[in-house]
Amino acid sequence: MSNTSLDSATGPRPVPCPRSDSTSGPTMAEAPSSCRAELGREHKETWPDSGSPASGQAGSQKALSLDDFLARLLTSGLLTIRELEQFLDQRPLLRSSATDAVISALMNQGLLTEYQVGRLLSGHIFGLVLGNYRTVERLGAGGMGVVYKAEHIHMKRTVAIKVLVGEADPSSVFLQRFYSEMQATAVLSHPNIVLAFDAGELPVPESRQEVLRYLVMEYVPGKDLEQYVIDNGPLPIKQACDYIRQAASGLQHAYEHGLVHRDIKPSNLLLTPQNQVKILDFGLARVCRRRHTEAHIMLGSVDYMAPEQARDARSADIRADIYALGGTLYWLLSGKKPFPGDRAVIEELLARQRESPPPLRNIRPEIPHELEAVVCQMMAINPGDRYSTPLAVMSAVSAFLEPAGSSRDSRPSTLIDALGLTLPQAASPVAGDCEAPREARRVLLVCDSPKYRQACRAALAAAGPECLEAHNAEEAKAHLSQQPIDLVLIDAQLPDGCAVTLTSHLRMHPPAPHAKLILVTPENTPPWLTAAQSMGADDCVPKSILPEELANRVRAMLRIKEAEDRADCQTAQALTLSQQLELTQRLRDADLYQAQEVLIFAMAKMAELRGLETSGHLLRMQAYVRALAEEAARLPAFKGRIDDVFVRMLERGVLLHDIGKVAIPDHILLKPGKLEPEERSVMESHTVVGGDILLAVARQHGASSEFLQVATELVRHHHERYDGAGYPDGLAGEAIPLPARIVAIADVYDALRSKLVYKPGLAHPAARRLILESTHGQFDPGLLVAFQHCEASLEQIFAQTRD
Repeated sequence: MSNTSLDSATGPRPVPCPRSDSTSGPTMAEAPSSCRAELGREHKETWPDSGSPASGQAGSQKALSLDDFLARLLTSGLLTIRELEQFLDQRPLLRSSATDAVISALMNQGLLTEYQVGRLLSGHIFGLVLGNYRTVERLGAGGMGVVYKAEHIHMKRTVAIKVLVGEADPSSVFLQRFYSEMQATAVLSHPNIVLAFDAGELPVPESRQEVLRYLVMEYVPGKDLEQYVIDNGPLPIKQACDYIRQAASGLQHAYEHGLVHRDIKPSNLLLTPQNQVKILDFGLARVCRRRHTEAHIMLGSVDYMAPEQARDARSADIRADIYALGGTLYWLLSGKKPFPGDRAVIEELLARQRESPPPLRNIRPEIPHELEAVVCQMMAINPGDRYSTPLAVMSAVSAFLEPAGSSRDSRPSTLIDALGLTLPQAASPVAGDCEAPREARRVLLVCDSPKYRQACRAALAAAGPECLEAHNAEEAKAHLSQQPIDLVLIDAQLPDGCAVTLTSHLRMHPPAPHAKLILVTPENTPPWLTAAQSMGADDCVPKSILPEELANRVRAMLRIKEAEDRADCQTAQALTLSQQLELTQRLRDADLYQAQEVLIFAMAKMAELRGLETSGHLLRMQAYVRALAEEAARLPAFKGRIDDVFVRMLERGVLLHDIGKVAIPDHILLKPGKLEPEERSVMESHTVVGGDILLAVARQHGASSEFLQVATELVRHHHERYDGAGYPDGLAGEAIPLPARIVAIADVYDALRSKLVYKPGLAHPAARRLILESTHGQFDPGLLVAFQHCEASLEQIFAQTRD
């Protein structure tokens, strides 16, 4: 590895935010040595032991002069030369101050952070700016990269960035996993999954073998569920089940996109201050339809790893995530990991193939039997015995969101309530839609023994359902066709094998949504259990079961059905709400776009009425800048910097490029002859006036800030020169905003072609020659290449759009 590092100044900071380190046990996905050397390197502090940030020396490090520090600052990209000049102009005494005084002032103003200053002082400036993001501080590190807190340069949105510095060759397994996380998170958009916004890569300076790759993610303040339990102890049952339901909702979304996480654990579930759970770290995710992992390779954390994943990660499907989620629920309820963790890794993995976790009720007796059964089913050794989808887990744990002894009215009435979100009353679903009063639950008893049916009725009296009876399959079908039935209790020994026929009929023609089926068997033996499973029964009980136990089993089944019914209703409400929110957002965007159009039209019309610009000129300018920008986007020098959004904003913003001329007096603005030096100074001030107008608008209308930023840049700087000899700020080279550099070429071309009071219009060849040959240093050389490529289009635009 090269000595160049994104972060060689500061060590990890234990902060509660997105991270890639694991604290919940050994991780079986290890980085190759070349990557681990970078990520595990000791990060030495360059700060002095005391005093201000630059008041001393770190070790043998020589104190930086102010000029050297400011040079590093500008090279890093953390501040532009304009921002730095504005800062120093407002504090002229700092220009002759010591380096530490300037650093303190920059930090007090919020322009630099302690982390950034440490990197600048140490000379490690590569990576302080990644694309459109400034790194603010280091959050943590682990086997899959280093995570930083950062902010978007223009939008000021706080994000988390995961970074990996490794070989340029992307064929290694470790880099493929990093790419896997990029691709996995790109397709996911769910409130319970940490969102991905952007990704990119940069070549490492002075290295031909290394590339810095980064993934930009949603920044989530808060703690992970491992640390939360360590700090607060085992959670209340309702709270634990709610967190697992949220996580299962996120996993269901990933599953619907063909993804398996493969490393679910408490430390990968973040809890926001609003009690919203978000799944982190899809670095080990696998597309269900593809199997890129090598045979017999283990991926994931041992503490929560499913048995089949421990044997071969390629065999892991969504049920492995359900197993790990069950282990996480075990942790939330007990404050203990499902397995001891004091054995060697090999012994732990071998034991996992045959052992189940210690009973939860031994640790916490108040946990209901039914909830312990849910955890056991989630963590069944055989994947076939687990819940088949995260949606089934959501239904199972939803039954426990109601505290014991509380009324139904205390349950969340909508999915929004269950998620803990707060919306305006008018935007919420109709209260009570999912909790509307309904008739009593119906249970159908199918048995040819009147005495057994009577015994069942007596046992279920305490459970409260309405009981119907049938002595054979035909009578049962008659009941099923007449009214909804919530649960059917069938004697497995009905004459002539009618039980099999009836259960098949029930599964093909359910008497109610999510109707449950319990099979009554002669004895509780493996053959009968297998038979019940093959017949599609939800549960089976022996005929010798105690009445109280039968009532409990029926009650549990009815609660599961109720939760599934409620989930269906909540899903429908959530879909309706989502559609409403989407429509509201589209309307809001349309209103914003319309407001921008009105603003642009009003300002452009103001200039036109004063005789400053013709409508033909403005239309040509729009067409010129689109042609130039689209051509530049094809050149390597501008790759990734120009997209459709940029072009649209540029096309609309150029209408305002000379709006500042509204403040220029008529005797100067309309003077037919040569301007005197003082008059020229006043004329040149139109760039500053126009920029200030748009800045004032931006302060009042922040929602339009991205467009207004582009417009402000091109208005203020379209008369700057690439060699630094332009006005108003004397910017040079890349310091001139790209929109302004594009507008500069378009504006000069149209001025050369147009007939004005003080000059005739030139033909295209003459205008072309002047731009390419007689204006040395005025324009961006890369954009001149784009100009040559699209000059035929520019000539056609002028010919077709006359004044």
